[in-house]
Amino acid sequence: MTGINVKLKKNNRAGFTLVEILVASTIFATIIVVVSGVFVSALKEQRRSFDTQQVQETMTYMIERMTKEIRVSEILEPATMGDCVSSITIQHPDNGIVKYYKTDGTFEANRDVLSSLAGPVTESSILNFNLVEVVDLKFCIFGQDPDDSYQPRVTIIGAVRATGSDSVENFQTTVSLRQLQSQ
Repeated sequence: MTGINVKLKKNNRAGFTLVEILVASTIFATIIVVVSGVFVSALKEQRRSFDTQQVQETMTYMIERMTKEIRVSEILEPATMGDCVSSITIQHPDNGIVKYYKTDGTFEANRDVLSSLAGPVTESSILNFNLVEVVDLKFCIFGQDPDDSYQPRVTIIGAVRATGSDSVENFQTTVSLRQLQSQ
């Protein structure tokens, strides 16, 4: 009887067949591909979310800066109203003459700073950051004619996107000037 048990033990091999190894490898590779795909998708979504956050922060900064200055200023250029133009020049009570405009994907403000010794000096500053590109910027002026009895207001329309991105964020806001028209 001991001889029979020995033969049975020899035929009972401990190990995996080629088919079992192929099935296990295929399942493992499929799991790795799925997990890698989820990880890459999460990274792309995180990057897109970061870009959107940068764009929104820059838009908020640009809009706040313009509206604060336009609200208390007098519009010098353009003199025509109703048409949307690409730049606006204002006379600010504290900052002097300020011109807002878009050039080469950046949003700039030129200020004529009055110096006591050297005379007028023009100072230019870029209001958006390198991570954000200004796609479009327009200023629509209404109510500037003294005879129309409307409160002067400026509608700022623009579009901004993260540098290297195709996703464009649009914005629009209207600012009423504090100067009242009286007849």
